[in-house]
Amino acid sequence: MCQLLPTLPSWASALPCRTQAREWHPQAPNSKRASSCSPPWRQVPQGCSGAATPASTASTNGRSGGAYTNRSVNPVNTARWASTPQAGGDSEFHQQPGTDAVMDYLTNLSPPARCLIGGDINVRHDAFEPGAVNLHRGGELVQWASEHGMDFVGEIGVPTHAAGHVIDLTFSNVAFASTTVRQDLHCGSDHQSMITMLPTTPQTQPSDARIKITDSQLEPFADLVRGLMVDMPCPEGVGNVAQLDDLAQHFTQSLLAAAQAVSKPAQQGRTTAPWWTADCRRAHRELTIHQTEAAKHQFKDAVRKAKRAYWRQVINEARDGRDLYRVVAWHKLEPNLRAPPLVIGDQVIEETAAKAEALQQAILKRYNSADDLEYNPLDDEHWSGMGNLPWNPRVGMEEVERNTIGVQSTSPGTDGITVRMLKACWQHVSLFIQQLYNCCLRLCHFPRAWKLAEVAMIPKVGKRDRSSVRSWRPIALLSVISKGLERIIARRLAYTALIHGIVSPQHGGALPRRSAMDLVAAFTHEVEAAFAQNKEVSMVTMDVQGAFDAVLRRRLLQRMAQQGWPRELLQLIDSFLTERRAQVRLEGTTTAAHQMQCGTPQGSPLSPILFLLYLAELLWQNSELRFGYADDLNIWRATHSLDNNATLLRQDIQSILRWGEINKVAFAPEKLEMIHLTRKRHNEAPAVVVSEDLTVHPVTAPAGQEPALRWLGVHFDRRLTWRPHVSTRAKKARAVAQHIRSLGKTRDGPPADALRKAVTTCVVPSLLYGTEAWYGGRTQPARHTGRSGEVSSRLGWHVGTVEKVLTMAARGVLPVFRTTPIATLYRDAGLPSAMVALEEAKIRFATRLQVVDEKHPLASRIAPPMITRGRGAGTRQRSKTKIQRLGALLPAVNRPTLAIPHYSEGCGTDPTEGVDKKSAAQAFKEWWRSQPSTDLYVFSDGSERNLDNSRQVGYGFIVYQGNKQLASFSAALSPMSHVFDAEAVGACRALECAVKLLPCVTEDSSNPQIWLCLDNTSVIWGIRGSAAASSNWAYNRCHELLRQHNVGLKWAPGHMGIEGNEEADRLAKRAVSSTAAPAYGLEATPTVSGVRTVAKQLSQEARRKWWSGACGRLSDWYRGWSFSRPTVEYQVKAPPELTMPRHALHRWLALRSSHGDFSWYHRRFQHADARLTCVCGHNKSPEHLVLCRHSQRHFLHWPKRPAARPHNRATAVAYLGSLTPTDFVELLDCTQFYTRYCTRHGSGGPLREPHYSPTMNGHTSGQKWMRSSEKSFAMS
Repeated sequence: MCQLLPTLPSWASALPCRTQAREWHPQAPNSKRASSCSPPWRQVPQGCSGAATPASTASTNGRSGGAYTNRSVNPVNTARWASTPQAGGDSEFHQQPGTDAVMDYLTNLSPPARCLIGGDINVRHDAFEPGAVNLHRGGELVQWASEHGMDFVGEIGVPTHAAGHVIDLTFSNVAFASTTVRQDLHCGSDHQSMITMLPTTPQTQPSDARIKITDSQLEPFADLVRGLMVDMPCPEGVGNVAQLDDLAQHFTQSLLAAAQAVSKPAQQGRTTAPWWTADCRRAHRELTIHQTEAAKHQFKDAVRKAKRAYWRQVINEARDGRDLYRVVAWHKLEPNLRAPPLVIGDQVIEETAAKAEALQQAILKRYNSADDLEYNPLDDEHWSGMGNLPWNPRVGMEEVERNTIGVQSTSPGTDGITVRMLKACWQHVSLFIQQLYNCCLRLCHFPRAWKLAEVAMIPKVGKRDRSSVRSWRPIALLSVISKGLERIIARRLAYTALIHGIVSPQHGGALPRRSAMDLVAAFTHEVEAAFAQNKEVSMVTMDVQGAFDAVLRRRLLQRMAQQGWPRELLQLIDSFLTERRAQVRLEGTTTAAHQMQCGTPQGSPLSPILFLLYLAELLWQNSELRFGYADDLNIWRATHSLDNNATLLRQDIQSILRWGEINKVAFAPEKLEMIHLTRKRHNEAPAVVVSEDLTVHPVTAPAGQEPALRWLGVHFDRRLTWRPHVSTRAKKARAVAQHIRSLGKTRDGPPADALRKAVTTCVVPSLLYGTEAWYGGRTQPARHTGRSGEVSSRLGWHVGTVEKVLTMAARGVLPVFRTTPIATLYRDAGLPSAMVALEEAKIRFATRLQVVDEKHPLASRIAPPMITRGRGAGTRQRSKTKIQRLGALLPAVNRPTLAIPHYSEGCGTDPTEGVDKKSAAQAFKEWWRSQPSTDLYVFSDGSERNLDNSRQVGYGFIVYQGNKQLASFSAALSPMSHVFDAEAVGACRALECAVKLLPCVTEDSSNPQIWLCLDNTSVIWGIRGSAAASSNWAYNRCHELLRQHNVGLKWAPGHMGIEGNEEADRLAKRAVSSTAAPAYGLEATPTVSGVRTVAKQLSQEARRKWWSGACGRLSDWYRGWSFSRPTVEYQVKAPPELTMPRHALHRWLALRSSHGDFSWYHRRFQHADARLTCVCGHNKSPEHLVLCRHSQRHFLHWPKRPAARPHNRATAVAYLGSLTPTDFVELLDCTQFYTRYCTRHGSGGPLREPHYSPTMNGHTSGQKWMRSSEKSFAMS
């Protein structure tokens, strides 16, 4: 591999490309020639499916011909040639054995373009019939075909004659031509009937095969890239945009050449079925030979068994996340069929290439730049912007790394390079990419190579009619290198827009720390506040037509100039949107690249924020009564009359439509929806008459269903009962839960811990989506002011619906019988019950209310309004909405500040540098001794302890100049904080103290450096990088001081004898002593980490409350087991026993619940085919596992063997309770109790009564055991 590098040209164009055409060699019988315009052997032509025959097809009965129909052939040698307007020519040959005239004529032909030659040529060669002997000049024919580019388009090895030989041959240089044997058309001749298919129209070349690099190929790929980067020009020397375009193209092609040199294209086309086994092959051979009904049934049985075994193995081995989620996603699989013909107007388009072209015209080119501005707003004569918003035209290495390879792997663009490949060669290309990004920012130009997008047409979710253009969504696949720069620009734009108020607080999408559910919760708050005032609410949702595709470039630039963005940035955006090209990929076919006139590419990280800025003015026109998320708008009104609401909404819609007409933004009229929200008992539902042509009617629903309007995934019903929403979410989650339950059986299925992971990541989030809007607790304050206390929230039906889905999911996780008590399912699976899940969701939302920034739409809605007059004036009104109630659930904190992500040099490097504490401490001491004595060295530390059931938190710091102590200090923090906060605040205060001391210790000619030495690596990460949410103000202050002064950070391992660190630790401990002064100022306010601790305690209390009620209804048997006693502390996390094999876990859980293969259980449910006794004659019972004489034969090999053999129920339970899951599996393997002795189905036939003995299982009689077991069942 390395020998190739010295011979490479400037950008590696000479690297061997595995996607180039391969020669068809006569000496290689199984080789396959695939030119740049033809597929491999036996590839089905585009546009052909099933038995359908395209317009240009030909079939022969008894003879194989090119483009001729059934005909007779003279017994003498004949050769006929015919020219057609479209093709170069068609020719049919028939050669009798022993004659050479036809072969002489054929091998001297020079076929024209688009030529088809075929017939009963009657030669043999292993290129057509593997293993055949070369007869009748077959080798000459193969050599002639190879020299003239004539592909053999028949089926290799498929006999065309009754004697079993391939002698009817077809050759062609037409792309996608193919000839197949058709048994269904056989007419009794000794030759098989064959059909040749030719495309009726020139086909678009299929998309290039995707580059696939395995893990073992990543290192060779990185080595090649390292060699190619040696001669790569430096981007810092680029002086114009043309050179930048060439350099970016050069770099992209170099990476692609290196990838192609070490990889193979991803395999395309047909592959062998993975479930096909030797038994299937053997049965198929028998069927081919005998063609009997018995052979057919035998073949079907073999296939069924192979499929069943294969898919059972796939399910059982689904352990890691990737395999698990692939299996879980089976429930939403659709038939892998080609899309139906596309219908556009009166035209029906069937061929894939034509459909791709039609989608490109109908979707990507439905808008043009005719409505755009005639002038360029960036020209000097038209520039009117202020340019007062901050913009940094430089990007650091840490920011480049974070946005380029610090993301999840995404689909590659047209260059085929993935994030995984970039990570492999990052050390060789990182500096070049950083310089390339800086060059782009310096020249305000996006390279041309990055503007080509491959647009994948994906069916929209929920759209069943795929013949409609509107059922397809275009997703642009872009270069991952380009997307890195786009993310940098997009994040800077988003943070700047939020910080400087460019977008409305109620405008979401593509903004940090803003989610769709935040807007839904804010709107729900407004509705509840209106209901509290006895008002009625009407809401209308609108959708921008075209969205990203309809963005007009110059109008966007003009709006951004008016918003205050600098001119250099707008020139870069202008370059990003100019001369973009797109090629559409549909079902393996890719169109040619076409120029785009307007719009931003869907799939680009930069497009969402640009579209947000494009609509910012519309949301700012009425920021209180308009909500927006991406292209979805929600306008609402609240008055005492629905008629007044309709009148006001008509004016609002008319205003929006006028704005859209002026700014050339269209709204989809068919997506205008409205609903009236009221708690008054009437059926009024006035429509909104916008104009003569447009009337918005309230949403309706089929009979028996409640009308609801869906906005951002949440369904709003008229009385805001939330039943339609909960029902819809439960239906979606139930489908996944049912699928998970179908995967897990008692013996087979994925491990229980894997299925639990699927439930927590796929079922629970889907089920609980929208709880921020509808769940605020089972009780709420009374609505009437004269009534005190809490009243029911009337959410019993909602909780019950959620409970049913979670119960089904828990049964899918655990291999238990369906009668197992529900409470034990949740405990044993480590899953939350409905009440626990809803309470935890409520507490999470309450925590979020405390940690959002001041400009967040939820922050201004937490505090109830003030009472302005009358009794109680100057105080807050009582809480009337969920946000107000949950905002008071946790203590208030000093809210984090919204700031652009902070990147400093080395912020991505581990502070410890991989060195252990002892070595690092010794190295630190030597470093300190070697440093200048004029520098300042600051040590800080934090401490935390519990004193008299109260938390004490404090910090201390000390400042040195050289080895001389200059200052020291210690102080306490709020009891509602942690040592992490003390470390951060201590570092901040220590750094402030050192800055104040600088003028006192600085000589005129010296410029001492401040060294901040910390033992907490988490705080170092926060100071170097972005600030943490907890003690956010301290980190922001450190960032400010780092920008103003020469400050270095150093890791000083704690408790390793470093003088400064030990002294700071002593001061911090003094701050948490009983004699320490209380905290004051910012230090006295609760921190985010402290509030999260309170939230965690509330969640634990909710779990304890539910479990205490559920545990009391369980049987004494379940609660009596020693290994079940920790269940009093019911936790929502995976128990260790879930890692057991499913068959062993089933026995483990059956012992615990007594719902299993036991005699009392079978009698209770009248299982006639069950065996009630062990082979030893005793009743089946949970403890009989260790009491049976067959098990006790292996007593010496038992894990954790007790001193004496268990001899009664108490000693058996004590021993079983002492086993860990691993020990239990070992016990089952050792005794083989359930596989050899105590099987469920015996050979004795129907239900049999056991033989009772006075000492059976430690009981005085079998009747006593029956009564005990039935009592246990009744209690459960």
